[in-house]
Amino acid sequence: MIFKHWKGLLIDLDGTLIDSIPVLFRTYLAFMEAKGKVGSEEEFAALNGKAFPEIFRFLKNKHDLEEDEAILAGHYHTHLMSAYKNESKLFCSAEQTLELAHKKGKKILLVTSAPFELAHQMLHRLNVAHYFSEVVSSEHVEHSKPDPAIYLKALENADLSGEEAVAIEDSLNGVKSSIGAGIPTISYTCAHHLGEAAVAHNWMEIQQLLGLNDGI
Repeated sequence: MIFKHWKGLLIDLDGTLIDSIPVLFRTYLAFMEAKGKVGSEEEFAALNGKAFPEIFRFLKNKHDLEEDEAILAGHYHTHLMSAYKNESKLFCSAEQTLELAHKKGKKILLVTSAPFELAHQMLHRLNVAHYFSEVVSSEHVEHSKPDPAIYLKALENADLSGEEAVAIEDSLNGVKSSIGAGIPTISYTCAHHLGEAAVAHNWMEIQQLLGLNDGI
């Protein structure tokens, strides 16, 4: 499958553009241990792609945590920031893909459940902010992934229809969100493959699916 005639690229941040999932998982485990609880890969995977408020609402209710959600989020943020900023890197060939799409005049938006300011800082730290016309975060919508609201917001802001865009996602919540918004989607892992999504295992395969080397 090669996507043709698309005008906009909507890209998730964590686990898709940047290799941050190991950092996020370690942070989650450390946070749970600090609260006297035990985290799990299954729970982490279920929460991957969701916005911070939903994550801490879930953890508070499931694990009977005493602090309110804002305090829990603050504790997690403290655990996260240093390692996240210093250890998260772009996936190999991701920047090359951004450059090819940008040169072809494609609109590129970041669509992430991460807080806006954090996502914005990461794009600048990694020197790729100039490729992106906009960052759309879960803070801009009422419901985060897997709800399609964040992708519908991105389409509206970019003045694109679903058929004119391609989304790239790594989490099951993210893939459900983009497909729910009617956007052709590349799942950046076979583990979360849905029938409607194409699968890529690296950014060179994403380039091929997007036809970026074919003079589109």
